Amino acid sequence: MNVDNLHRFYGTELDIELSLKLNISKSTVSKWRSFGIPPERQAVFQVLSKNALEADLSNFEDQQQEVEHG
Repeated sequence: MNVDNLHRFYGTELDIELSLKLNISKSTVSKWRSFGIPPERQAVFQVLSKNALEADLSNFEDQQQEVEHG
């Protein structure tokens, strides 16, 4: 999931609109755009959207494997 997916789901166009809708700072949305939405937040959005938004946990799984085998 990415910021554009959130925009489509919440019916917003501008990052400031999305930040107001989600009650987060615009800088947080900017960070998500640059670095991705943290897996924990993606999981929350998936639950809140009743699976309309799907968390992408592939990067998280890669990090877990590195920790386990590192």
